[in-house]
Amino acid sequence: MGLGVGIMVLVRIGLRVSWVVPLVLVLTVLFFLALVWFALQINRARLLGRGVRVTEQTLPALQRVLADVCARLDYRKPVDVYVVDKALRSTSLTSYLGTRIIILEGDIVADLQTDENRGQLTFLIARYIGALKARHQQLTPVLLVLGFFRYLTPLGLFLLPYMRATAYSGDQIGQACSDLPSSLAATNRLLVGRDLTPSLAVRGVFEQAVTVRRKILPRLAQLGAVEPHLTNRYLNLLRYASAADPAALAGYRESLDQDTTERLDAALQAAPGRRGAGPRLRAPLIASAAAGAILVLAGLLLFGSGSGATPQPEGSANATDTASGSTTSATTDDLLGHIPSDIRPTCQKYTETETTFTSGLLESQSCSPGGTGTPDSANYYQYDSLTSMNHVFDTYTSDLTAGSCPREGVDTYKSGRRACYTGTNLQNIIIWTNTDLNILSFGLSKQMDLAGLTTWWSYAGPE
Repeated sequence: MGLGVGIMVLVRIGLRVSWVVPLVLVLTVLFFLALVWFALQINRARLLGRGVRVTEQTLPALQRVLADVCARLDYRKPVDVYVVDKALRSTSLTSYLGTRIIILEGDIVADLQTDENRGQLTFLIARYIGALKARHQQLTPVLLVLGFFRYLTPLGLFLLPYMRATAYSGDQIGQACSDLPSSLAATNRLLVGRDLTPSLAVRGVFEQAVTVRRKILPRLAQLGAVEPHLTNRYLNLLRYASAADPAALAGYRESLDQDTTERLDAALQAAPGRRGAGPRLRAPLIASAAAGAILVLAGLLLFGSGSGATPQPEGSANATDTASGSTTSATTDDLLGHIPSDIRPTCQKYTETETTFTSGLLESQSCSPGGTGTPDSANYYQYDSLTSMNHVFDTYTSDLTAGSCPREGVDTYKSGRRACYTGTNLQNIIIWTNTDLNILSFGLSKQMDLAGLTTWWSYAGPE
């Protein structure tokens, strides 16, 4: 009460003395941070009463894993680890003003203290110690302050992509301290719990993870979350293994049947940050831009843009290509007719959600050519201008040097440009443009080499 009265007095004085207003704001923020710190100490006291603090005397096996991970990551600051019966989340990390607490639910770690399951326990702990080492929690106080002031809460959307990216990084640190099978098994526990993990068929998990990654509604649902979907984190582990430890991924593939292996390949293609049919994307920046666009759109809907602009009819687009000085018009009914007739029956229209593809995109078709001498899949994209199409091609080939297909590199042909390369998941890829039609296409195959893809490309259109 006394502090509240004091702040009110300072505000009244601030109407006459300009420097007092900033001082009041600073004191308010400090008071809020101190209040949160005090709440954390209360929570720590409660954990001491309802859980078990990990020490050499209480849970020696878990303590040895903790000490080993801290030594490997050279992390020397004190960390309190508690095992509780039930928690809001099966595992969690809190780091604020010197208070570092890791909470593990007992059912998750109950049988992980044996030598056989030690890798899973190492992964669960190392991803949090790695996050502390990399200071992933440094923006948490900012989120707390923004949440305290109601009108500032929407600004937190710009920080959430960073928080989700740090979750991916923490998982990768955990996997680097453990191994791929253990990391995936531990993530299975987080998905369905300890009891169901042994009966979980991973091929179904792969399929579901691809669906969550590609569908628009799950992607939108993730925009307001501090952590990414668990299925996306599952895909991230696979993508990280394909880039950092291909031998480990190859060994894991050998343990799977053919059907599961095919689903694994599809999962690698959809994994966050995968190169797949293109380059590694700046996911946090893209997500931040999407959050910003949503805020701007909400503002326009609430307050009106006032521009008086007349919307163009749906299904048509007119764009001026500033680079070439020409104007290109296209409709969304053109694309299928430009795909060669022998491929056309295998194609279906679909909505592309990958941000790199969507700028200026009019229509996209996904095809599955059959027979010998054809790739596993072929996609065709029609854009509103040369600028939009060339931007996508340049983004996907920025790290390639000049070279003529079937060698890896970028070259030109009479209707545009093309590039050949092998992705990190061992898929051979050919991507090309048609400057007359503003159509970008690519073919992907794990069976055909680049020479075979180049032969197929010669009659793959567009036409």
